[in-house]
Formats: sequence, structure tokens, C-alpha cells
Amino acid sequence: MGSAADEGVSEIRRRLDDLTRLVSDWVWETDPDLRLTYVSERVFNVLGFHPQQLVGRYISELWTFALETGFTFDAPSPKPFRELPFEIEDQEGKRHSCLASGLPVFNRETGAFRGFRGTVEDITERKKADEALREAVENAELANRAKTDFLANTSHELRTPLNAIIGFSEVIQQEMFGPLANDKYAEYINDIHRSGQLLLELVNDILDVAAIESTQMDLNEDVFVVGKIADASFSLVGSRAEMGCVTLSMSVDEHLPSLIADERRVKQVLLNLLSNAVKFTPKGGTVSLHAHMEDDGSMLLVVSDTGIGMDEDGIAKALTKFGQVDSGLDRQYEGSGLGLPLVQGLMAAHGGTFELRSEKGVGTKAEIRFPKERVRN
Repeated sequence: MGSAADEGVSEIRRRLDDLTRLVSDWVWETDPDLRLTYVSERVFNVLGFHPQQLVGRYISELWTFALETGFTFDAPSPKPFRELPFEIEDQEGKRHSCLASGLPVFNRETGAFRGFRGTVEDITERKKADEALREAVENAELANRAKTDFLANTSHELRTPLNAIIGFSEVIQQEMFGPLANDKYAEYINDIHRSGQLLLELVNDILDVAAIESTQMDLNEDVFVVGKIADASFSLVGSRAEMGCVTLSMSVDEHLPSLIADERRVKQVLLNLLSNAVKFTPKGGTVSLHAHMEDDGSMLLVVSDTGIGMDEDGIAKALTKFGQVDSGLDRQYEGSGLGLPLVQGLMAAHGGTFELRSEKGVGTKAEIRFPKERVRN
């Protein structure tokens, strides 16, 4: 009988030994004085110690707990703990970062404390990887900030010569100092003026994006009627829509409340969305603007088109700064790729949201929503 019982205990011990060798953590036990009475063989792979080199040593000699944990084994009543961070030196004196978990063990009959039993996970490599990732993210943020600062500074420097180019080209266009001798000159000066304006728009967009990224954009808030801004925006894209044979339609609730926002920036948002919609809508297509109040008190403005549309990858690219959905050298549609990211940033600055839905070959719907706090009844 005793032999069978001994064999059963031996089998259980063999199973336990197999498990402790298989798991990546190392297993440990202590006596009531917190001296190690058992350490699994896995500790050799982690720290280079034979288990017997650690048996009999106090935990306090080996483990260095971070002060901020506030944990102590000397508490009046032993309590279980989980993933407690500490450091320990290996056989070569190299420090390892570890997480310890343990349970107090008590005598079943007397309730006397018998020690702790638990596991230790070595997280040294994981911690190094986390630190490397954190450093990479910080470096990327610094590089992005440097890029933004460079673009902003360069753009500021470009404004002065651009304004001069546009101004002088207007003087020549109007033939203020006499007629142009050749019609080709008139054609060239028109191209120069138009190109200067396009470049100035790009410079201004870059400055706006830089201001948003650095959270330095100031909003000049006022109370205004949305319908008025919608009409003005439609007028500005009307000629382009007419040239492209695109129909414009607008539906703005006549009882729509006023909005408390930066009027110029809201107009900029609508212009970007309407210009994009007209640009990517083929002949015979439709671009519409709809504005109404939502049940939650927010104001929703929707710009829809029956244009070429985009798939999910196209939407993600369009929302990326300088992203171009049609990015080949023979790209059919001109643009800086800043329009939609700028809309996103301006809406965020107003505490609103911007959502883009699209289906390739069907069209695109852009929704901007102003929170109820910006609606004035």
C-alpha cells in the first residue's frame, strides 16, 4: 500500500518537474522566513544559476523591488501578489527585469504560515523592446515636428516673393503702363498670375496644417448664418462646375440656427469639400450640399457627389497629408493632397467631426458635424 502511495507521489512530482521545465517562467517556494526552499531548473536558462545555488538564500538578498511598488514581505498578514516588478542579477552580474507572482501557503490543520509559492517572468527583452519602440516614436515625433517647422518657415519665406509675383502680374494684366506688344505676352502673364495664386493657396494650406499640428491655430469665433456661407461657397465653385458640366444643388433648412465658429475657417472647410467634389465628378454629374439639425442638437452639413469615388484604401490615402488617390506621373486631377486633412484639422479645432464615405464608381459623401455647444438657437 505504502509503495503504491509512494509511486503516486513520485508520479505527481515527475509531472510537476515536467511542467516547471516546460513553462517559460521559473517556479519558486520559500519557508516562513522567506528563504528559498525550491527553485525550478528554468532559472538556469534565465540567470545561469543552478537551482541549488539559490536554495537557502533569502529573497531580500536576491530581489530588488522598485520603491514605487510599496510592497514588503514583512507585512503582518501575508497576502498574494501578482506581476510585482523587481530586478535581479544573473551569474555574470547582469541585471534582469522581472515580474513576480506569489501566493502565501498555510498549514491546513493549524493555519500557520508556511511560506510563499510562485513564479517569476523575465521581461528584460520585452522591456528593451518597449523602450526602443518608445524611443523610435519620440524620434519620429521630433522628426515630424522638425518637418512641420521647416515647412512653416519655408512657406512664410515664400509668401513675400509670391505676393510680389502676383501683384506685378496683375499690373501687367491690366496694362497699367501701356499695352502689351504681343498677344502671347498676355497669355503668358495670365498663366503666371494663375500659377502664382495656386502656389500661394498651397503655401497657405501648408501654414494652416502646420498651425493645426502645433496646436497654434487661433479661431476668430463669431455668430453667423450657415446659409450665407453656403451661398458664398457655391458662388466660388460655380464657374468650375459650369465648365465641367457638373450640376450644383443646395438644400439648407430655412429655420437652421446660427453657428458660433470661425466664419472664415468654416467657409474654407466647405470650399475644400465642394472643390474636391466638383473636381472628381465627371460631366453630367451632381454635387449637392445639405444642412440640417440632428436630434442631439448638433448641426450636420453634408457634401455629396456622383463622382469617381474611392475604396477604403483611397479614403485612408486621401485623409493623409499630401496623399493623392491618383498619384501617377500622369495624374489627371491636380491638388496638393492637403484639402481633406485640413478639413479634418479645422473641424477638430472646432470640437466637431468629419466623416468621409465613398464607393468607387458611385460617389462620395463628406459629413461635417458641429456640436450642439456651437449652435445658437
